[in-house]
Amino acid sequence: MSVAAPTPQEVRIAERYLSTLADVSRCAQAVRDGDWRRLADAADDLCRRAALLAEGAGKHDHTQATPRSEVVVNLVASHHGRSQAARLLHPPRSATVAKTAMTDPFTHPGARPNPDR
Repeated sequence: MSVAAPTPQEVRIAERYLSTLADVSRCAQAVRDGDWRRLADAADDLCRRAALLAEGAGKHDHTQATPRSEVVVNLVASHHGRSQAARLLHPPRSATVAKTAMTDPFTHPGARPNPDR
């Protein structure tokens, strides 16, 4: 089964979210270094980028499909670059296992771990 390409809105949300996470990382590094001037600058940038993220997330055109969270998360996980916050919150995924009757314990009760063992 193929997955549809990301929509422009999903890409925009992922890019703005990545920028916000990069600023969070810069704030964290400034605190670790005790560099309060750099913290102030990074916090200002974070404020602006968070506002852009809120705007991008709020501009959902209800005539189109809702942005898919799994697509945004996958974009972030695969393009996090040097942002420590993005790497920690969204590590790259090695492989996705589709939920099927064979992998879903609720449809295969015998596959559930037995607490009595």
